[in-house]
Amino acid sequence: MPSSKVSIRPDVKHFLWFNIDSKEFRRALGDDTLFHMDESPVSYLEHWQTMEIEFYRSSAGKVSAIPDISQRYGRLFISQDAHAALHPLIDSCGEFLPVTYNKMHGYIFNVLTLSDDALDLNLCKKNQWGEIDWIAFDEQKLQDSPLFRIEYDNYMGVYCNKQFKKACEDAGLQDVRFSPDLSGAP
Repeated sequence: MPSSKVSIRPDVKHFLWFNIDSKEFRRALGDDTLFHMDESPVSYLEHWQTMEIEFYRSSAGKVSAIPDISQRYGRLFISQDAHAALHPLIDSCGEFLPVTYNKMHGYIFNVLTLSDDALDLNLCKKNQWGEIDWIAFDEQKLQDSPLFRIEYDNYMGVYCNKQFKKACEDAGLQDVRFSPDLSGAP
């Protein structure tokens, strides 16, 4: 039976990808932080200072559009429009960390909800290099959280339920891709 959950992936062929400059996050969070490298589900809200993020092309072409929502390293970039559409649905799943970009305001959404206990480890597979070939969930153990992450993929992915997917589609949010493929492939 296919999973009712899907992974959230960026559409880097049509939209820019977000990046937080290492100097910027160290200025805001302190020299000892590894925010850009540590995907662990750790809260940053208490010490967060609004920081400037950048957008860049991750693939060849003339991509120049900034997304409404995008995923990278287990976190989501969320524009003001996406925030207005999704805030009530996902507020309990993590924290909205304010950012600025191109004189606009947005958020990095730090997903803190975990669903490791819902993994079906009998069906999950990694190859000989430890890369994920497949992730499977026990549907009966899955909570109905709109967004969640798992340790199995080192918290790199963000997974969602049908309600989140529908809310993004209904709001016409740009860049977010929903994939039923729960492998480690981009």
